[in-house]
Amino acid sequence: MMAVQAHVVTSTADRTAALDIMREAFEVKSPPLALRAGQLSAPSRADAEWWLLEEDGEPAASLLCYPLQFGLPTGEVVPGFGLGSVGTRVASRGRGHASVLCRAAATHSAERGAPIGLLYSAVPAAFYRRLGYEPCDAWDHVCTRPGEVAESGPVAELTAMDPRAAGPRLAALYEEKHRGRLHLHRDPAAWERTLTVSPDWWFGLGDPDGRLRGYVRAKHHRDVLGIRELMLEDDSEEAPVLRALARLAADLECKEMRGWIEPSSFVSEWFEDRGREDTLPMVIGTEARDGARFLSSDYF
Repeated sequence: MMAVQAHVVTSTADRTAALDIMREAFEVKSPPLALRAGQLSAPSRADAEWWLLEEDGEPAASLLCYPLQFGLPTGEVVPGFGLGSVGTRVASRGRGHASVLCRAAATHSAERGAPIGLLYSAVPAAFYRRLGYEPCDAWDHVCTRPGEVAESGPVAELTAMDPRAAGPRLAALYEEKHRGRLHLHRDPAAWERTLTVSPDWWFGLGDPDGRLRGYVRAKHHRDVLGIRELMLEDDSEEAPVLRALARLAADLECKEMRGWIEPSSFVSEWFEDRGREDTLPMVIGTEARDGARFLSSDYF
C-alpha cells in the first residue's frame, strides 16, 4: 500500500515541487525556471499557504490555500479560506489525491477557527460537492455590440480616478452593495492587496474629490473591455453607466464587453450569459449561499 502524506509546505524545495506539479497539471508552456520565478515573486501568492501531497515520498499533488475574510448576511465578518491551483501529476491521477489534499487544507483551516471556504471550480461541480462544497449563483455576461449599446440612450459621465485617493468611499460603496449577502469582506489590508495585485482602470460616477455615487473597475485586454466591479448607489444609473463603458469599448475598438455582472433588464437586453462552468464559485462551512456575490476581482 502506498503511503500518502499531505502537509503545509515549509521549504523552498517543497515549494518548487508544488510549482512543478502546477506546471504539469495545468499544461503551462513557460519553462520551469520562468514559472518558478514568476510565481514565487507574484503579489497574489504572497499570503498563500502552499500544500503538497506526497505518495511514497514523491510529490504527487499540490494546491494553494489563501486566508480570506467573509462578510455574512448578518453583517458579521468571519475568517475563512480559499482553495486554488489544485493539481495532480498525470501519473498520479485517479487515486483520490486531490480530494485528500482539499480535505486536509480545509480541516487545517477549520481547526484554526476559519471554517468557511471558497473555491472556483475548474472541474465539474460534482467533484467538489462530494467534499461538501455547494455552488453559488454566477454569470458571465458578454456584449458583442458595444457600439449599438453606446447609442441606445443617455450616457453617464464617468471620471478616471485614483482608487487609493478615494479609498474610504470606494469601500463604503462596496460594503453597501454587498449588505445582506455572503461576500468577501475587504478590510484596509485587503483593499491594498486588490489594488496591488491587479492594476485595473477605475472610473467614478460623481465627484472623485467629493461624493461618488458609484464606481466601475474595468480591465482592457486585447479586444475585450472587462467589467470587474460595478458598484452603484442607485441601480437606475446602471444603464447609463454601461452605455458609457460601451462607448469606451467602441473607442478602443473592442469586440466585446464582458463581466460577472448580475442580470437586470438592461443586461438581459444587451448581454448574453455564457455561463460559468469553469469558474463556478462554490462554498463550504456556511448555509448562507442565497444571494452570495463573488466578483472576478475576487478570483485567486
